[in-house]
Amino acid sequence: MITKKNLRMLQRQLLHQLELTTTSAKKKALLAKLEYYEAVGDRRKGRKLSADQKLHLFTKEEYLKRRQNEKDAAIYQSIGVSRRLFYLWKKRQGLVKERSDSNIKVERRQTFSPNRENF
Repeated sequence: MITKKNLRMLQRQLLHQLELTTTSAKKKALLAKLEYYEAVGDRRKGRKLSADQKLHLFTKEEYLKRRQNEKDAAIYQSIGVSRRLFYLWKKRQGLVKERSDSNIKVERRQTFSPNRENF
């Protein structure tokens, strides 16, 4: 378990790195770490966590372990997040397979044409 002092130190280090960073990809990664530590601190204080914070604390490994015995609906309901937000989290974690266009069936609607018989 991380101590309050260590948590503050880590957050300060991340803020310092954020100030020095110039690339947007690196800033995005540092912000994600900072949000994680903020969620850890809020949980330690007993504060109510937002849905985003809950998902910052939920790990891919934990999902894979729970997925063996539970359906996704039971998992996202127990965490306390919406189905859509859970799907987006899974997509960011690389747990969602992209659909290819070849798997989608498209039906063509017959349109009215005065030059053709529509009988």
